[in-house]
Amino acid sequence: MLIEALESAEAAQLIEEVSPEGGGTFAFAHALIPTTLAESIRALQRRRLHRRAAAAIEARCPDDLEALAHHYQQAGEAEKAADYLLRAGDRA
Repeated sequence: MLIEALESAEAAQLIEEVSPEGGGTFAFAHALIPTTLAESIRALQRRRLHRRAAAAIEARCPDDLEALAHHYQQAGEAEKAADYLLRAGDRA
């Protein structure tokens, strides 16, 4: 399902593959695309997506404290966001 979505987005010239190594890395083809997509998503759905992103980052990159703080803050989980911000500050 993900591969089909990536292929569709690439065919529509919304994203482009920037590195085929390690399963591939993609980037948006234009800087305005992520902004346009974010503005078109309802607030509750956006929060849910940020929560899912945070959970995925916790599972795969638990040391990315800044990204975790951002996604939890955007998900409306202020306590978790603050915890990750404090941990990032301590690390810095």
